[in-house]
Amino acid sequence: MMRPFLTQPPLINSLSLCRQIDLVLVPCSGLINHTKMKEDQMTIANWCVLAACVLPVLTVGLAKAGSARLARKAGGYDNNNPRVWEQGLTGWRQRANAAQNNGFEALPLFIAAVILAQQSHADQGRIDSLALAFIALRVLYVAAYLMNQGTVRSLLWAGGVAASIAILVMA
Repeated sequence: MMRPFLTQPPLINSLSLCRQIDLVLVPCSGLINHTKMKEDQMTIANWCVLAACVLPVLTVGLAKAGSARLARKAGGYDNNNPRVWEQGLTGWRQRANAAQNNGFEALPLFIAAVILAQQSHADQGRIDSLALAFIALRVLYVAAYLMNQGTVRSLLWAGGVAASIAILVMA
């Protein structure tokens, strides 16, 4: 009986399939170093993605909580008309709402950078470190925004963008 030229490896699970495909399709590049972790564990960078998604909600929550005790007519939060409430904000509450908007604007680059770097099997430790730096910079950014420190805020914003770009170029 003749052996087929290329046999298909048995399918055990999707992770094993990916490893088998790596070995079959790219035999000249050697073995790809896969992270030795359980499939259901999240990396630090993945937790940072979650934190980056929650941070804008917490930021605007400060403004909403600060006006929750007020009556709607006195500037309290109006869940039926949140855009009208938003237009009447002043001071730190207005800045908290602006920081929330900027937080959502920063998400696409950061999330894409983390996903692409991880998919290209870049150094996970470096991805994690830069993701933690991004979160720290974003928290400091919100604090600077609330304290009306424009120059500091802009420098922290630039640092956050630089961290995202540094992760992205690892891909």
